[in-house]
Amino acid sequence: MNARISAPHLATATACIKALDTQQTVPVYIPSSETSPVLRDLGNGLHVVYLMETEHGLVYVQNHELQRHGLTEDQLFEIGVNNLRNRSDDKARLKQFGPIYGMLLDNMFEASLILRDDLWDDTLAHLAPNGFVAALPARDTLAVCDAASKDGIATLKAMTSRAFAAGKSHLLTPSLYLRQQGKWVRMG
Repeated sequence: MNARISAPHLATATACIKALDTQQTVPVYIPSSETSPVLRDLGNGLHVVYLMETEHGLVYVQNHELQRHGLTEDQLFEIGVNNLRNRSDDKARLKQFGPIYGMLLDNMFEASLILRDDLWDDTLAHLAPNGFVAALPARDTLAVCDAASKDGIATLKAMTSRAFAAGKSHLLTPSLYLRQQGKWVRMG
């Protein structure tokens, strides 16, 4: 469906994590096409796409929308992360499961919470004095532990393996990510 999108809809764009790994079931989009979704490569196997609210539900922001409204990809990223923050500020919850913590939100944007630098570098930093390791096997799953926790890392690996073995819907990546100098870096 090609709904005509107006600028107010573009203002609702929310940043959403995608993994465009050839081993995944996620379709690979060609960013050069005007009708392809806008992609931001995070340089670690993860990408950001943007979902905006329309009368037809959530749809991807396409490249031609940026051109039509005179926005840069950096401006869209800022809008998307701000909208993710607004969507999650009073709703996101952190729950401890043994040596790991799970982020709970809305069964859609949990994994995208890794884009909120303020959570990892400020709000939750006290939980991981050695830095965070994160698992985001599916869009509705984000779990973290302290980088020095062998049990936590083993639990994250097991959780991720179970998600992929079960064929969970909306799979993202089997990789774990380490937070280093304000960025998420793929481990091993």
